[in-house]
Amino acid sequence: HFFPGVKSPCWYQEISKELGSDPYKSNRFTLRSKTFKNICDHMRADFHQHVWRRDGRRFRLRCLPYFYIIGQPKCGTTDLFHRLLMLPEVKFNIIKEPHWWTRKRF
Repeated sequence: HFFPGVKSPCWYQEISKELGSDPYKSNRFTLRSKTFKNICDHMRADFHQHVWRRDGRRFRLRCLPYFYIIGQPKCGTTDLFHRLLMLPEVKFNIIKEPHWWTRKRF
């Protein structure tokens, strides 16, 4: 466990029929961003390897991050990011800077 005593923020979500076999085909961000389209294409190719089946139903693992690294430009977050990359226990988002709380996201 990464944090002993902390419950994992992961769960299995049933894949609905509306989602179908391609959960990324109706993502609107791919229409506006070539980078995001490339990321969705990468995730699309990998999606079926991570589907869990039980009793004829399909599930996918969903996880929330344990933490975010937030910082202003030139404050050392890139250095911290590269140092954390060296740790095999730490997993990263596909996008280094997702801009979750900024207007660049929309």
